[in-house]
Amino acid sequence: MNRLSLPPLQNPEKPRGILRPVRRRDEDTDETCLRLDGHGHSVTVLVLKLSSDMEVLWEQARAQDAITHKTQFAIMKLEQRQSSALTDLRGRVARCDDSIAAVAADLHSTKDNFWRLRKEHSVSTKLLESKIRELENKVHLIDRKAELANALAKTQEISERDMSSDIARLKALSEEMKAQVASVQSWLKEAQESLLTSVERLDHLVKHKTKNSTDNVTEERFKQLYKKLDDMEDTQRLRAVQIHEDNMEEIVDEKIHKIQERLRQQTQEIRTEMNTGFAIVHDSIGSLKAVLKAEMRLEKEQLLKQVRLSWNKGKGDRIQD
Repeated sequence: MNRLSLPPLQNPEKPRGILRPVRRRDEDTDETCLRLDGHGHSVTVLVLKLSSDMEVLWEQARAQDAITHKTQFAIMKLEQRQSSALTDLRGRVARCDDSIAAVAADLHSTKDNFWRLRKEHSVSTKLLESKIRELENKVHLIDRKAELANALAKTQEISERDMSSDIARLKALSEEMKAQVASVQSWLKEAQESLLTSVERLDHLVKHKTKNSTDNVTEERFKQLYKKLDDMEDTQRLRAVQIHEDNMEEIVDEKIHKIQERLRQQTQEIRTEMNTGFAIVHDSIGSLKAVLKAEMRLEKEQLLKQVRLSWNKGKGDRIQD
């Protein structure tokens, strides 16, 4: 059999040159696939990173919402405490006003008692003057009787012994009455000085009590009263005046002492309550400042974290490119 004989290849290198572009195309395809796989992996990593960052941001947003809710609750609580404290302070101020009104009423009653005692003093002074006149009339009568006794003794020629005894007795009685009048006058002088001292003390106490008051009319009345009492210096005669004035001084001193003690206690209570209220407000403001500072610090940290994340993300994108 005659076989078909093929002519020999003239250029044996020619088929190798034909397959080289095909291999290069396959290599480019593989490289492209590898690049696509690398880009897909990078995209997957970025997506996972973005999802984790979003979860972190969501957690931070929830935490910030919780902090904001707590801050609002704290502010509402502070407002309630402040409103209750202000209401309490208003009530205490109202009670203080009532106490001041009660003190004013006590002062008015003290003034009424003072005028009543003054009237009683004037009445007792008149009675004392009338009794002093009676004593003076009795002394004059005794002197006249002594003179008449001397005249009768001379005219009737009574014995010297009886006459001398009668005269001595009458003189002794006259001297005794004069001594009584002198003692009464000296005692009245002492009572007058004691009364003036008590009046000055009363005036000093009243002035000290009303020195911060704006009641100029009352002060003028007390000045007029002091002048009148000075004018009555020569008409105050017996120990009853001193007793009345001592009682008046004791009553006024007791009233003023009670008023001063009440005012001192109420002032101390108001100061304590005001200090407590101011301390509560100061603590509330301090806690609010602390909360605001903590919130600002958290917001600053969150902003720095976001900036760092954005910067790291941009840096990673530039490295991948």
